[in-house]
Amino acid sequence: MKTIEITNIELFQLFTEVQIENSYIDLHNEYECIKIFYHSHKKRLVFVFENIENRIKKVFLWFTKCEILNTQHLFFDMQNALTLDNLHRGKFLQNNECLTEETFDKKKCFYLEFLEGQFFEVLSQKVFLKNV
Repeated sequence: MKTIEITNIELFQLFTEVQIENSYIDLHNEYECIKIFYHSHKKRLVFVFENIENRIKKVFLWFTKCEILNTQHLFFDMQNALTLDNLHRGKFLQNNECLTEETFDKKKCFYLEFLEGQFFEVLSQKVFLKNV
């Protein structure tokens, strides 16, 4: 089990494939998202991915001190697994004025899109990925 911080991934770089120590993880082709939950009191958004071939292998992706800017997902309606199509860090419109990479309190914007149509735009101070 290894946790890596991915908060500072390159701007607009697709991040669905990652190497954690000796493990190669392809979140698009080898994993599916089986759970998504938001802890409002902790401001933590968590995605749980399960390996398609070996259901014991899991990957957790979580955003800390986050706020969800936009989403097309009902948290209580997770009857089918989702396929991650896109995960990247991008710019966002701050105060309806200009595109920026970071808020005054060091939050960065991340975009997640699933093949099934769900998407998330999230501001977060820290983002982590852990394989188990």
